[in-house]
Amino acid sequence: MAYIEAHLSENITVATLASLCHMSGSCFSRVFKASTGHTLCQWITRVRLQRARTLLASSALSIAEIANAIGFHDQSHFVRKFKQVNGVSARDWRAQQLALSQ
Repeated sequence: MAYIEAHLSENITVATLASLCHMSGSCFSRVFKASTGHTLCQWITRVRLQRARTLLASSALSIAEIANAIGFHDQSHFVRKFKQVNGVSARDWRAQQLALSQ
């Protein structure tokens, strides 16, 4: 989990994490899902979107800069995924957080 947090902006693969744990990719995937309830891809997306919410609320970075910083190298993919998960666009979410903090 610490590796994922530290390398969010990079392409994190099952093969990389499996090798760090001295496991095969299929064994790692099975153990990961059993322990988290999520696939690696789902987990990484979840962590990236949590980091995005933190950055949106606490920084002046643009949405494009945030998308890139958390590993979404396609801003439109980030915007779609953020809205799918949170129910509002990243821009609207940021505006809501700013309004709540005032």
